[in-house]
Formats: sequence, structure tokens, C-alpha cells
Amino acid sequence: MDAHILPQVIFGLNPQILATTILVISYIILFTEKLNRAVVALLGASVMIFTGILTQTSALAGIDFNTISLLIGMMIVVGIAEKSGMFQYVAIKSAKI
Repeated sequence: MDAHILPQVIFGLNPQILATTILVISYIILFTEKLNRAVVALLGASVMIFTGILTQTSALAGIDFNTISLLIGMMIVVGIAEKSGMFQYVAIKSAKI
């Protein structure tokens, strides 16, 4: 099966309706803040894969590793800057000015 072609019927339902339902349920869980956002995102993606809406190949193709690498790098730099007190220093300097 090609990664871009959705199956016609999944569990007797249209795949677009099933995918929309999974998305809406995920957003409802996010709005209630009962679970961590990362957990909800992973659960939603897992359900999409297990129901056959997405294949593992198409799900992996949707990940932009350049963006993830950039975010990880920025988090490392911000973590180091925070521990060094750079943000407090800049805040005090800007308040004095």
C-alpha cells in the first residue's frame, strides 16, 4: 500500500472521519489538562498508526529532524544561559537603562 493513499474503510468507518475524531478527542484531552501534552500527542499518533490511517513509514516521513535538532539545540543553550544567570543580568541592565 502506498503511504499517501488512505484505505477505503477502517473498522467500517471512513478514514477521514476516524482521523478527525481522533484529532478532536486529542484536543479535548489537551483542553482538560488531565494528561501531559507530549503523552496526548504520542497517544494520538499511536492510535492513527494502529488503526491503519497512517503507516509507520508515512508517520516517520512527517517528522522534520532539522527542526527537532534546532529545538534541542536552543533548549540546551537556554538551559545553560539560565543556570549562568544571564537572563537576570540582562533584566537588571535593561531596568537600569
